[in-house]
Amino acid sequence: MKGPLSRWIYLAFLGGLALLFGWFTWASVDEYRALFVRGVQTEAVVAGYEDVRGKYGWTHYPIFRFAVDGRQVEGTSRVGADPAELRRGQRVKVVYDPAAPTHVRHAAALAEGMGATPWVTGILALLCLGVATLFLLPARTRR
Repeated sequence: MKGPLSRWIYLAFLGGLALLFGWFTWASVDEYRALFVRGVQTEAVVAGYEDVRGKYGWTHYPIFRFAVDGRQVEGTSRVGADPAELRRGQRVKVVYDPAAPTHVRHAAALAEGMGATPWVTGILALLCLGVATLFLLPARTRR
């Protein structure tokens, strides 16, 4: 497919990918920032794990149980952990979002930072956006 229509299709596809990667980056950074800035630290019990099988093996997301204003809250971290390090029944420090107490993360994982995922998706968003802009340049004229 050649011509002006194909340029717009490529532009739309790459622009859509840039938006998708950008949204994922923003969501990851915003979640981390919310916990880092306004998160409340408390003690919790590792209630179990949500095990998710991926392409390269299993990821174990810890489920924490803790009290907020006298009521029991259970939240699953979005950061995987090693069940050998965080054993079921172990008491640990966690940070939760007071606006949404089920958004919780192990305090040690929060202190380690955002990780590589937002950086990778952010770079992919910029790369897709950069390549998409090439399709906005005028087409070369044939001689």
